[in-house]
Amino acid sequence: MPLRLSRLMLFMKQLRQWNGLRKYYTINSSFEKGHTHVKLVTDYERLMEDEMKRLSPLQPDYDWDYLLNRDNRDQIYFNIQNRKGKGDIDLLLKLDKTLKSGTDDLDDFLHYDEEKENIKERLWAVADSIPNKTHPSVPIGDENKAVCLRTFGEKKKFGFQPKTVVELGERMNLLRTRNLTPSSCSRAYYFMGDLALLEEAIVNYSLDILLKHGFSYVTVPNLVHPNFIRGCGFQTDSERTQIYKLNKTYGDICLAGTSEIPLASLFNNSMLHIEELPRKLATVSRCYRAEVSDVERERGIYRVHQFTKVEMFSLTAQETGEESSEMLESLSNIQAEIFKGVGLHFKVLDMPTLELGLPAYRKFDVEAWMPSKEFYGEVSSASNCTDFQSRRLNIKYWNPNLEQKFVHSLNGTACALPRMIMAIMENYQNEDGTVTIPQVLRQYMDNKKLLERPKKPLRYRWQRTLH
Repeated sequence: MPLRLSRLMLFMKQLRQWNGLRKYYTINSSFEKGHTHVKLVTDYERLMEDEMKRLSPLQPDYDWDYLLNRDNRDQIYFNIQNRKGKGDIDLLLKLDKTLKSGTDDLDDFLHYDEEKENIKERLWAVADSIPNKTHPSVPIGDENKAVCLRTFGEKKKFGFQPKTVVELGERMNLLRTRNLTPSSCSRAYYFMGDLALLEEAIVNYSLDILLKHGFSYVTVPNLVHPNFIRGCGFQTDSERTQIYKLNKTYGDICLAGTSEIPLASLFNNSMLHIEELPRKLATVSRCYRAEVSDVERERGIYRVHQFTKVEMFSLTAQETGEESSEMLESLSNIQAEIFKGVGLHFKVLDMPTLELGLPAYRKFDVEAWMPSKEFYGEVSSASNCTDFQSRRLNIKYWNPNLEQKFVHSLNGTACALPRMIMAIMENYQNEDGTVTIPQVLRQYMDNKKLLERPKKPLRYRWQRTLH
């Protein structure tokens, strides 16, 4: 078959796979002496343009009608102030005014002359730093303003002083967090023996619940181009970035801090149909974060540089304006199901403005009780990012009227393994130093009931390196 013909037939097949479009177009084709003819009842050029755009480089499409409307200036300004004060709406409006006026005099606010294209790049950079809108129900302020939506379970009472997860794990020779700097880095850890098997059990338990709720399982790369990280609302070049960047020798590549990034990138420049929505994906991946903390209670395995996480990701339509809000509630309910099944005491919080990241419209956190140091620690979160990410990654859908709209994206942590293990071990510990394995996890561990020191523990010897 001629190459031109095979490509055309492949494109026709892709068109037919766009569910719901068949009633809007027909294809008549004839092949004579290598010539082809395609006739579409609907706008063929429009479909071709969309296909080319889908294959084009990353091109953010900010909500200019909203951002550059001066009637929205005060609303955007106060939203920025409530969201850590990052972003400059006044500079954005000045840059827009300069472009529209055509003047070359920029000394009044840029202090130097720039070409028109450079001004446009500056305009886009400023627009990129303005946070998403905020849900009207979100409390204003810092974490102390968080609103408790639901509480599950009760604090477990002990007849002895509960130990930390590090004390328990090291005593059983199942966890190692010390003396790792020469071979790895600080805030690293080893899970060994049954503790490593417990980690796998939690992963399988969480995935079984997600698959039951209609999620599709996907494996993702941990190496991501910085354009896609920024497209998801994370900064890669700021002084306090949490993103690890590889040496330039290996290209402009970063390590993903959350699998939300490669999952969203999977749909870059995609055109979906409303009948394909909502899309719900689940993955298990390693996450890399250059975060630090001097808070004593966050030592051990609570805040680490590398960890495993089970993630939920969803794309919804925005026809009624409530689809993504309903999906956020659904993600939160699934999280509650996971933690209730394990038997933890936890609460679900509606997080205030200063706790929202750049892309979040609203965020629910799950905080579980950690008895050894008597505090509620974040073990999970779920965020509705509305169209913040899809505008930057060009993810759209056709509605029944053949109108193109940006999808809404959401993400939620099913479980972050180190914190989940910390909560389980501290709440299920026994006075003799063993840990009872929660009932729902035993089926994934050959019905084992206890974590205890193995009869033949893995032995290692720390040896100082001489330089």
